[in-house]
Amino acid sequence: MINSKKSEVLKLLDSYRYFGIEYIDAINCKLNKNISKLPNTIDELIMDVSHCSLCDLSKSDEKFVYGVGDSLSNIYIIGTNHYLFKSNQVMQTFKDMIEKVLLLKFNDVYLTNIVKCSAKENITQFHNAVDACENYIYKQIEIAKPKIIITLDFAFNLFMKSDEKLMDVTGNIYDYNGIKLIPLLHPEFVYKNPSYKQRMFKDLTKIKNLLEKL
Repeated sequence: MINSKKSEVLKLLDSYRYFGIEYIDAINCKLNKNISKLPNTIDELIMDVSHCSLCDLSKSDEKFVYGVGDSLSNIYIIGTNHYLFKSNQVMQTFKDMIEKVLLLKFNDVYLTNIVKCSAKENITQFHNAVDACENYIYKQIEIAKPKIIITLDFAFNLFMKSDEKLMDVTGNIYDYNGIKLIPLLHPEFVYKNPSYKQRMFKDLTKIKNLLEKL
């Protein structure tokens, strides 16, 4: 926990103790930055993220990955953690989906993630990082104003504030602050479970049809 947050919590606890309160409910210690205080350009936001120290992942030796492609693209593809794209096979599968089904060049879309540092397989660190990073992705969207957001994995749940299962929503079209949002299965899942390729193809075809109407 960063020093400023520690100070806030300690002051709160001192005030409770002053009034003789010995037991309290769990305190929500979300570490994310206020979106209104974040920079208003992509380059400045990248710089802000590169110096972020809001969670333990910032202490990792792994370099953060902000995104790949055109940061001002009309199509944002948002996952949860770039660590899942470290497999060359998974990335190639994903590129093929974009280029052969959507008929777009991979560099013409923008691939980014909610968590900017690699969380690997530490689930506790990952969830803490989601809390710390979420306003960065909201700010990215506010700046870039894409026309379509494609979410991968449970990024859908964060944006739509929903607990629906991904298998129940993929391919559906939602409205997120005036932007079309379509959830997809994660390419890594499809790579490991080839029986879902047809479902992914069907959902991508819906996106292609949507693109043709924009």
